[in-house]
Amino acid sequence: MLSRRRLVTSTALGVALGVAGLRDLPAQAAPVVPGEQTHNDLVLRGYNRRFIARPRRIHVPGTAEEARQAVGAAVREGLRPAARSGGHCFEDFVDNSETQVIVDLKRLREIAWDERYRAFAVGAGATLETVYQGWPHGM
Repeated sequence: MLSRRRLVTSTALGVALGVAGLRDLPAQAAPVVPGEQTHNDLVLRGYNRRFIARPRRIHVPGTAEEARQAVGAAVREGLRPAARSGGHCFEDFVDNSETQVIVDLKRLREIAWDERYRAFAVGAGATLETVYQGWPHGM
């Protein structure tokens, strides 16, 4: 039986790994670890302050391949990963005390039109604001 948590995880990771990311943000090749100011900013990024994660590291991939590598490394090391996209979260799914690695998908926010399939592709890190601002006019 597929739990809600496993469904949400597999869906989020599937979308993240299937969408190309923007290249205009600074590269984040190395994970962010506790003690760095960026780490604290990323931990407190969620909207629900009742739940705050204490991850060992946070990855901010700029490509689907970097996201795949971050998740793969966490799994190989036996660490519990969680993917965060758009800044929202179901209860304490990402911002959970048991989360050891966060893969923050905020850089994967591309919006594109695929003429072949006549469909839009929206990156996993896109917020509604990003979608509304980037939505092509006249389509």
